[in-house]
Parts: sequence; C-alpha cells; structure tokens
Amino acid sequence: MTLEQILNQASDYELDYGVAVDFAGSKKQSLVEFVNDFAITLAKGYQNGQYDFKFGDGAANWLFGFMTDEVFLSSNNNTLPSPAYDVYLAFDEGEYHHRGDSDDVVAEFKYTKPRVNEILSGNHS
Repeated sequence: MTLEQILNQASDYELDYGVAVDFAGSKKQSLVEFVNDFAITLAKGYQNGQYDFKFGDGAANWLFGFMTDEVFLSSNNNTLPSPAYDVYLAFDEGEYHHRGDSDDVVAEFKYTKPRVNEILSGNHS
C-alpha cells in the first residue's frame, strides 16, 4: 500500500486504524512520524491542486480521529503532534461560515488555503 492509497481511503472514511498502524510499521515510522508525513503530503497535494477541499477535509477529519484514538494518544503522551494537528485545524476552519464574515466569504479561501501555505512554509507554531 502507498501513502496515496492511504490518503484516498482516509478521505472516504474507509481507512481502518489497523491498516494505518501496519502501514506506519512497514515504513519503519512511529505513529507520530506517520501522521506528520500524512498531513504534509495532504497539505502539499491540496496546495498544488492534486486534492480538492472535500478530499482534504475528509482526510484531515480521518486524521483527527486517528490522532484522538486512545492507542495513538497513549503512544504520544496524550498530545497531538505538529504539523499534523495544524493541518487538521486548517481544514476544519474551512468547513464553516465564521461569525463576522460577510456572506460572500468562502471559508476555504480565507482560512484553509492561507493556513496550509503557512504550514508548508514552516510557520506553523
């Protein structure tokens, strides 16, 4: 299985937790390394137009579920790693209309795209 296949299954909410854990193990990655690699690959694909917002949001939501699973949290001192959590938040911000924004504001363009660009440029603190 490739990371591309992992992302495709995650975006469709069809990726089993065990499959992701096995994939990380096959690549000799810790779960933290896996989620960060997943997130950066997703962010880059979104930035370059390979993935649309719906794909990215689905994969990011799967990622958040994976990172908030008890097994993952217990393996990482109950913390959510960066940049994986930052990428999730970037997509989450694009899901809804924000209070104070006019009706013509597209949350994806105002929040997600600029945040993904910041994360990929290394400004994700």
